[in-house]
Amino acid sequence: MSYEIKIVDEHGEELPEGEIGEMIFKGPAVVSGYYEDSINTAMCLKNGWYYSGDLGRKDGDGNYYFIDRKSGMMKIAGLKVYPLEIELALLEHPDIKDAAVISVNDKLRGEIPKAFIVAKNGKKLTADEVIDFCKERLPNYKLPRLVQMQESLPKIGSGKINKRILQMEEV
Repeated sequence: MSYEIKIVDEHGEELPEGEIGEMIFKGPAVVSGYYEDSINTAMCLKNGWYYSGDLGRKDGDGNYYFIDRKSGMMKIAGLKVYPLEIELALLEHPDIKDAAVISVNDKLRGEIPKAFIVAKNGKKLTADEVIDFCKERLPNYKLPRLVQMQESLPKIGSGKINKRILQMEEV
């Protein structure tokens, strides 16, 4: 059995190693369509390729890495930003226990990243400290523009952060 994976841009063109794009799959056991749902089938299947809605990248050794769901991507001043990239940078901070990033509307940029932070026990952090820490790890356009400190973050049964609740609180 032979399977193929590609990382493609929004036009379906294959991207070079290291670039982030949508992961698409082809192979004998890849879904052939959605039951009685021709609209979703047409959106996900193109020329025999299954468009997963997952964003990933391929490294120089041929390994593939999941980055985020395509639906979670933000566009900030026309540039693509993935919340997971910001969250991983935040979690490098020795005093941050948990972090989540969502997009919030901004008149100038369209969207901006907002970080929700849970500090480790007994630690006190300010928004400026968090942003300064990120400046050493992220390009300027990916910096969280808003930082909200919280005692905890809402989670679903599996322990994963429930970003939907955070997003709904922003509306």
